Amino acid sequence: HALFPAYIVVTTVLGFLGATFEEGVLAFLVNGPVLFGTVLVHELGHCFATWHVGGEVHEILLWPLGGLAYVGHDGDAGAEVKVALAGPLTHLPQTLIWLILLAIGDAGDVSLRTTGDFFADLCRDAIVLNLLLFLFNLCVPAYPLDGGRILSAGLLLAGVPVHAAANITVIASGVFGLLIVVLGFVYLNFLAVFVGGWVLSQANNLRGRVASAYLEMLLTAPGPVGCRVPYRGEILVDDRLARRNAVLLAIAQALGGASASIVIASASLVGASLLGADKSLATLPVSSFVLGTAFGTLPAGAIMHRFGRRAGFVGAVARG
Repeated sequence: HALFPAYIVVTTVLGFLGATFEEGVLAFLVNGPVLFGTVLVHELGHCFATWHVGGEVHEILLWPLGGLAYVGHDGDAGAEVKVALAGPLTHLPQTLIWLILLAIGDAGDVSLRTTGDFFADLCRDAIVLNLLLFLFNLCVPAYPLDGGRILSAGLLLAGVPVHAAANITVIASGVFGLLIVVLGFVYLNFLAVFVGGWVLSQANNLRGRVASAYLEMLLTAPGPVGCRVPYRGEILVDDRLARRNAVLLAIAQALGGASASIVIASASLVGASLLGADKSLATLPVSSFVLGTAFGTLPAGAIMHRFGRRAGFVGAVARG
């Protein structure tokens, strides 16, 4: 994609600003050839796995947010898991190769501390890049990332109905996409903001395809004699309500998860600033937060079971 060379130019220019010549060249190599080759090998892993399960490979697109392998196969969910896993797993041998090069170039020192040696630091940056891509693609269950595809295929293998598995994937993608956007703004990492926005847009596209497919299934599937098939407008109203609720739940879950991180990050700092010379109680707010959550889980569950979730949440909010 034309944006990939533009990304290399921008990151290289930023790498040279306020840095030495070697640091600028290092930024170019890491964000250019190393990143290009790493992502290309990742996508080739998907391609080889697709061929292995009898599928077809059409093209590979490399762009600033990663790579996309346009592949297709007629296999089951197990085949989809193989194809999705093949990409992240390529980072393991790539990491091993860079580790060997690092050991050769830095007299056996394979630590990730930068030493100022150009080649050794290049190897270290490549190792970190591969590890981050491995964890991000494998551990973030957001469509269309590999983790999201593994999640949906794993749900199907576990016996979850197709429509339910698709909805779970959409909700998980929305939550994690929004979380990535929030973290990108918090840490001023605008590439992360774009990644999260792209995940949210792809999740929204998937949601639309799921709704259309489910609507078509309801309107065309034969029913028992005497069964009243709902008309199209009625289905659309219910479907809009379900989509609205899913979006609200995803946003609430993301904000709820972010609040815990904010409390943990700021409570100790605030406690330390308010205390005198003795800082031993600086972590008391965080400890109270964790213990309160642990001891309140079962009573909260019992209250919601007895009075309903809405009454439980409203009562908890009213009590502060």
